[in-house]
Amino acid sequence: MSDPNGFLKIRRKDAGNRPLNERITDFSEVEQVLNSEDRMLQAARCMDCGVPFCHWSCPVDNLIPEWNDLLYKGDWKGAYMRLAATNNFPEFTGRICPASCEHACVLNINQEPVTIRENEVAIVEKAFTEGYVKPEPPSVRTGKKVAVIGSGPSGMAAADLLNKAGHWVTLFEKDEKAGGLLRFGIPDFKLSKAVVDRRFNLMIQEGLVVKTGVNIGVDISGKEIVDQFDAVCIAVGAMHPRDLQAEGREFNGIHYAMDFLTTQNRVNNGLIAVADNPINAKDKKVLNTFCYTGGFSVYALAAGATHVTSLDSSRKAMDALEVNLKLNNVGAENHESLVLDAKFYLGTMPGDFDMVVLDPPAFAKRQADRQKGLQGYRFINTAAIKNIKPGGLLFTFSCSQAINSEMFTSMAMSAAIDARRNVRILHHLGHSADHPVSIFHPEGEYLKGLVLRVE
Repeated sequence: MSDPNGFLKIRRKDAGNRPLNERITDFSEVEQVLNSEDRMLQAARCMDCGVPFCHWSCPVDNLIPEWNDLLYKGDWKGAYMRLAATNNFPEFTGRICPASCEHACVLNINQEPVTIRENEVAIVEKAFTEGYVKPEPPSVRTGKKVAVIGSGPSGMAAADLLNKAGHWVTLFEKDEKAGGLLRFGIPDFKLSKAVVDRRFNLMIQEGLVVKTGVNIGVDISGKEIVDQFDAVCIAVGAMHPRDLQAEGREFNGIHYAMDFLTTQNRVNNGLIAVADNPINAKDKKVLNTFCYTGGFSVYALAAGATHVTSLDSSRKAMDALEVNLKLNNVGAENHESLVLDAKFYLGTMPGDFDMVVLDPPAFAKRQADRQKGLQGYRFINTAAIKNIKPGGLLFTFSCSQAINSEMFTSMAMSAAIDARRNVRILHHLGHSADHPVSIFHPEGEYLKGLVLRVE
């Protein structure tokens, strides 16, 4: 096991993000990487826990203490082998997983859990760099043919395991490129599509056949698939939304979240033009609070918003926003930057905004901060609901792990009562379906959001 006293001698050290002046020039991944020595020291912080809560909190049962120990000892290849024993694609989970393991870590008592997610991606990237990850086609084929329908993370994992078992596997995808949510649902700044392509290329070298642009049931009938293959695995569903049967559902501008995400990702990847994106902020007046470097603002302006007001208390963030606007060549004449406290502005804001975005930093990281955090969320949401234009859309978010979805929704209801406005919930937002939260660790569900229509 790692140094049993490591957590006492070594403080948590996050890799951090790329400098602002660098990352605002592209849509590439924002996270940096630590050097090998610092990464090994971070692994030394993993204790010999009697009960490894990180392990049972992990949806894929990663053997976290074991590969942390091997990483601490400098056995990168051994660490990768233990990681790959339970995880088909650690290069994905190490980037986009909400890391419930870290919330379950004993050291999180003091808000300094082991950097498990960063350790994970460091191990697998080292494995690719050093050549530990190689195509390993099965030595014996069973002669059985299997069709996997859907190339998202579930379909990829099923196809990978079935191929390794020796079956001839064909992966079908209805979209123009394979990857499902990994390709079109997650933006590049979190997961570079080069990482997705790298894994697909490896699987193809191992014998997997990938067919894109094939919609099973339309291009090929179900009977044909059953007749052509010995077994069929159906791994679809993320793109089939649950409709909301509520008053106002038929209004213009009401869209399914996945329709918006996939369209915007196609725009970012050059598959469709910005002008061809049907879901946008065209002809809307938008307020983006806690805007940081202005991602929402840039998208809104590029989509044709008549005016966008970006608000943040940080002058440094606003300076970066101005650079971001210039680099993206979006109209400065339609944009206003305000370095102000959001709570102050929201209380006196004009009542002609069509869209308001509330995306503050975490107000309650610990249970002791919960009540104060809820009061903070209630205050800013009340102000936004009270002053937004009738029929306006409010996008409100929280990343506070001490506040669950039920509490956040209840807070929004209280804010609507305080504002004396009728409010309808159009969408509940949160983690994607491939990152389940342990029932024994509800704090893992720290990402949450609501799309509200204010009447």
